[in-house]
Amino acid sequence: MHRIGIEVLERSARGGTWWYDLETEEIFWSEGLCRLFGVERGEGAPDIESALSFYTPEARELIVSAIARARETGDGYNLTVEMCRADGKRRYVQTIGQAEMREGKAPLLAGAVLDVHEQTRARNLRQARERRLLAETRRWRTACENAGLG
Repeated sequence: MHRIGIEVLERSARGGTWWYDLETEEIFWSEGLCRLFGVERGEGAPDIESALSFYTPEARELIVSAIARARETGDGYNLTVEMCRADGKRRYVQTIGQAEMREGKAPLLAGAVLDVHEQTRARNLRQARERRLLAETRRWRTACENAGLG
């Protein structure tokens, strides 16, 4: 029954779960994560390099730094980054990782990746409009001040 609840959650949230054993370098991707990345079960992420290859270079750099920090300090992370599905489509995702410290071993990382593409695109468009409006307002203010207009 427990697994059914996770599957429903993954479908609803358009995402999936994962874990990465920093000691053995074994990686697990749930069905939901395979769907999100556009891969069949078993062909997705056999190693860390394959898993990271789905992310843009900028995102990969952030994730590698977060994993290194988790390995050293046990800190988790929560990043919104861009990835590229197996079919070439780019999506914004929120990737969340938590470290489970283990005595005498490297930590176990576990987390989730959620599709936040539409929300992130809408926010980016809104921020771009706000920046353009602010720039336009500054140009008009400067023009009015220089022309001696009130």
